[in-house]
Amino acid sequence: MKKTYLINALTSIKKGLANSITEDGKALVSEIQAIITEMEADTDVEFNAEDVMAKVTELAKKAGAEAAAEVASSFEGKFKKIENKMDKTVLRNSFATALRNSAGKGKGAFAEEFKTLCVENGITGLPSMLEVFPEIQTKFEQTSILSKLRKLGNYSIKIGVSVQEDSDTDVRAKGHVEGAQKGDQSLELTPKTISLGAIYKKISVPKLVSYQTGDDTALFQWLANELVERIDNEIQRVILVGDGRANNHADKISSFETIGTKTATDAYTVYATVTNALPTLAQIRAVVDQMDNSKPITMYAHPAVITDVQEFIYGAGGSVQYITDETLASQLGINEIVRTKMLAGAVPGAASVVPAIVLIQHDSYGYVGSDLFSVNYELWEYNNDVLLSEIFAGGAIIKSLSTGLVTITKS
Repeated sequence: MKKTYLINALTSIKKGLANSITEDGKALVSEIQAIITEMEADTDVEFNAEDVMAKVTELAKKAGAEAAAEVASSFEGKFKKIENKMDKTVLRNSFATALRNSAGKGKGAFAEEFKTLCVENGITGLPSMLEVFPEIQTKFEQTSILSKLRKLGNYSIKIGVSVQEDSDTDVRAKGHVEGAQKGDQSLELTPKTISLGAIYKKISVPKLVSYQTGDDTALFQWLANELVERIDNEIQRVILVGDGRANNHADKISSFETIGTKTATDAYTVYATVTNALPTLAQIRAVVDQMDNSKPITMYAHPAVITDVQEFIYGAGGSVQYITDETLASQLGINEIVRTKMLAGAVPGAASVVPAIVLIQHDSYGYVGSDLFSVNYELWEYNNDVLLSEIFAGGAIIKSLSTGLVTITKS
């Protein structure tokens, strides 16, 4: 049981006892308050509900029969409701029963059925999907490539960025010659606002599927996995190669900041272009050396490009050999190499520019996402009787020089 629930229950019992027990028993109120104070002061330890209940019950027996009866009655009501709120089996059984009972009854039927069953089991309010299936969120965090990224919440980040070169006169420290006037120096900071936008995906499933499946827990776990995999793949693609749709397209992912659509003057991404050839180890390393190296860097590239960079021939007429990923990563000064066919694996056949190497300092990328399911479990419109699952997620580069992009130009 969560400590907050336990404290709230004890506080409620204390208030009830103060108005309903004998003078001798009122001493019990002070004892309960002492327990509450101890729990609130100990922020690092979760208290076992059974142990606390046993302690209070023992104190109540010493306070007299009337006090003991009052405490027993309170435990029966207060704690049963709170325990049921945390009982996943009760919630899931009620959820499945409500699905079946609401079949074909129209909009709002499921919510009413579920609420009625919750009340019968001492559960107040209408639990969210993640309260019924908490493993859904865990699955999302474990599955997504963005599990590496820091979750910041749905807000904008305002930071100042200097676009001055390290060799700039105003950036370098100045000495002082005796008798000479010392000149002014200034660090120019350009305000930047990074909005953590969102991309959105929704899946609707006919309720009939849930009736035919017969295993509601398995069905919703499958739905969660399917939704996570779809949006995860979409986010990877947008990060690595951009959205691809026209700027004025109604569905274009424009609020999601991507490497492929940023400008060379934004001071967040290091850019390099190679012409009519695949990038070499030296060219990739030159980009890495310009990036911020205070955090581990991951490189994304097509398998063919990685193979090309790893290839070497020892001596004239020697056989072709390949260095390992670990050796390549060490030579590039990065932490990890990830193969992905979302990036170009060859020089384009016609005149164009294609992304070949993407470098990301993951701790400098901010991620925002919502719960996997909306509060509306059902939809009854246009003769559709469906269950809805949805998610939105987005992100932004939040640190200067924390990403790199190497493109191939075909002239």
